[in-house]
Amino acid sequence: MAAAVQEIDTESALYAGAIATAVIALLPYINDFVVPCYVIGAAVAVWFAISKQGQSLTPKACAKLGFLSSFFGSMAAVVLVDIIWQFFDYQLWQKQNAQFMVAIFRLFASEETVSAVADAMAQNASKSFAWYFVIFQLIGNVIMAGIFGTLAGLITRKVVAKPSRTAV
Repeated sequence: MAAAVQEIDTESALYAGAIATAVIALLPYINDFVVPCYVIGAAVAVWFAISKQGQSLTPKACAKLGFLSSFFGSMAAVVLVDIIWQFFDYQLWQKQNAQFMVAIFRLFASEETVSAVADAMAQNASKSFAWYFVIFQLIGNVIMAGIFGTLAGLITRKVVAKPSRTAV
């Protein structure tokens, strides 16, 4: 007889991690560091599933939970900051976002390219250009959640999970 596979319910843990990610991503000074929201959100989700709900999660489930919670939380922050406020002709921290983009381009692009990007951002401060910025943020969120959310989920499992005792 095949053993019944126990279905793991991680929905509430996913919500807890996504909320933690979104809250940290929206905090004005902490969000400048980018990484803490992905790490803390994933850690909260895995900790909630293991400690609060008493679930035994596989490494694959922890990695998936870490990625999804940090991804959905960061997407909620992007929606709140960039999309909703565009409809009201207001973008929270828009000047800081443009300066951050120019700083990123300075890392790998030539000075001519950087000045062209800065000029384009200054000239195209319209809503259509802002949608390109939102798409760039969405792609960045997938990459960051994939790297830091997954790793934080796996590391949190190692830290929080109780070691299993086997008979010798």
